[in-house]
Amino acid sequence: AVVSTQSTGNWGKNEFRNTVRYRNDNIEKFCGYSSVCSAATATIRQAKDMVPRDECKEGPNKKWTVMGVYSDGSFGFPKDLFVSLPVYLNESKGTYEIARDGVSI
Repeated sequence: AVVSTQSTGNWGKNEFRNTVRYRNDNIEKFCGYSSVCSAATATIRQAKDMVPRDECKEGPNKKWTVMGVYSDGSFGFPKDLFVSLPVYLNESKGTYEIARDGVSI
């Protein structure tokens, strides 16, 4: 799912490239810490979601949260693209299942 700079014109060559290039600087200005800390925090939060907590929402007899996972084609995302999707957690096994039926907030 990589987009060619030829198909995106100047946006792909200039704006997008600079956004990616200066992402860490922008995160540091906004948050006060580097994108490395941001990524580490997200990783820790996702790991914590795999253990029982009161904050997890209840689905049809299942707990759910949103996690970065490889898409199986659900919700219109291409297969094998790493995206944030709603998932049901099986905390006893430490596994997840994409919530294809959607969830209520």
